[in-house]
Amino acid sequence: MQKLTWAAPILPGPESATARLSITRGCPCFCSFCYEGHDRKPFRQVPGSEILRGARQLKLSTGADTLEVESFNFNTHSEIAALLLDLNLLFHRVNLMSQRVDILARTPGLLDLEIAADKTSFTLGVEGISGRTRVFFRKSLEEADIRSVLEALHARRIREVKLFYLLSGREDSRDFEEFGDFVKWLKQLRMKVSAPPRILFSFGMLVRMPFTPLRYDPPVLDEQAWRQQSGRAKSICETNGFEFRLAMPWSDYEATQALALGGHSLHPLLEQIARAGCVAGRGLPREARPRIGEWLAAHGAELNGEKPCTRLFAFPFLEDEQTTASLRAQYEEAKAGRDPGYCRRGVEGSHECAVCPGCTRSPRRTSGGSGVTKVAAGLASLMSRKHHLRPLYVRVRIPREAAGLGSRWAEAWLMRKILEKSPAQLENVLAVRESLAAASGVLGDETPWYGQTVAAVIAWDTETLADLQEPGIFGPVVKEWEPGVFRALRMRVEVPSSLFPGAPESLAVFLRDAHAPVTLSRAAGAQRLVPAEKALKKRMLREGTCVETPSGWILDLVVGPKFSLGQWLQSSGGKGAARAALVEVTEIS
Repeated sequence: MQKLTWAAPILPGPESATARLSITRGCPCFCSFCYEGHDRKPFRQVPGSEILRGARQLKLSTGADTLEVESFNFNTHSEIAALLLDLNLLFHRVNLMSQRVDILARTPGLLDLEIAADKTSFTLGVEGISGRTRVFFRKSLEEADIRSVLEALHARRIREVKLFYLLSGREDSRDFEEFGDFVKWLKQLRMKVSAPPRILFSFGMLVRMPFTPLRYDPPVLDEQAWRQQSGRAKSICETNGFEFRLAMPWSDYEATQALALGGHSLHPLLEQIARAGCVAGRGLPREARPRIGEWLAAHGAELNGEKPCTRLFAFPFLEDEQTTASLRAQYEEAKAGRDPGYCRRGVEGSHECAVCPGCTRSPRRTSGGSGVTKVAAGLASLMSRKHHLRPLYVRVRIPREAAGLGSRWAEAWLMRKILEKSPAQLENVLAVRESLAAASGVLGDETPWYGQTVAAVIAWDTETLADLQEPGIFGPVVKEWEPGVFRALRMRVEVPSSLFPGAPESLAVFLRDAHAPVTLSRAAGAQRLVPAEKALKKRMLREGTCVETPSGWILDLVVGPKFSLGQWLQSSGGKGAARAALVEVTEIS
């Protein structure tokens, strides 16, 4: 296998300190609706040694303290047990996403291994509401495995279980009756335990995707039929006391199905949508809906009905006759109610998977049985130790360039600085947490700031961090520090006059309304804010001066822990005004 590289840009935002690492390629399954299971064959797993090498490189280059294990089904990797142990030694948190329900059911110790790795929310892709519909989806998933996993989850302290389903439009009363029986069984199961997890049923309408067997299947383009299907599923879930969520509204589903199967005739539609300035970041923009409706009125007949074998789908030059024949044969099998499973044997290049290490119909090669159970016990001990680590608190200085990029970006930047100074700390330091501004809330969530703060360095051995000090970044260790707790904080605040025309006066009004009144006085070209003796007990403003500049105001404030700069900025300048300010924290006591 070709070696992979893990170079990644560090973007601002709440996920700045989160890295993602792929451990598999493709999927061993042949679900009839799934693009991944057909276009990404053959299934391959990245060797464990290569994954660990990439994980170290990611941490060193990004400063991430959280790793998301990226895989279509992470439990198909045969070395997942050993990987979880090694990755948790390296990162503060290791997140696991989706997985095969049957592998979870049939691998002894796997559930306890995941729980030991701090997994408290489980996402289970059931897809079909009945055995018949799961066969049509070629999900290769038996209800016994679904019930087995749910029973095991209810026997443990799990926070949340999300059950994902698809509605194809082919469901009939028998399928809904079977689904109703299953939901009633789950309701009874929950009544037997003292602290059941939150259960969420999430439903989506099947989109017939290109390069999958179900591209030949007639899509549901009747809104009334769509609402009847989703409404019946919702009624069954909510009648039994469960949460129900529909993945997308009708307009989004209709557009998605049109875009999936429309072919070259979509080109004018896409041009119209682009000219209208439509950008679909979170669902279909309102401006696009009438244009899609017009397109469907003119071309919808092309999508209705079962597609013939000779139908040319999008990008036909990307597949050959053998691929086309295979997809059609699988569709015919699905219609006939045959699901041969996903255990295929063959060689790469033959359009079938090689021997699959994630197969549930044979023993797992390197992590099955007692091996997983033993690793789970070791991982539980490791995580217990991790949870009880006492951080080392250090004075640090965040550079001006980091203002507005978010606390997680600053934490990743600090981690990178530690590793640049001492690469040997790669497997020792787990995380760096800013523990003044974010913990106290004094600056607010949106205010760009930089300067002095205190960081918690979480490491397996903090004694090795004695030489951490570095001029301009890392200062001395702070003993007996409590996150977010301080006596006084001095800050230099710059605000534009366009949003804050009378900054001193508006700050005085804000403090008066908070029952911490101040008096304004002028001296040497500046305005002073002097709190009353009684106001000092409120631990808000201790002292302050304001100087007007050609573009705005500069405020030098000494505040207590009850002061909220973010609230004042918003109350004075309006929503989003805090982002226009710039704060330098100059002193902490």
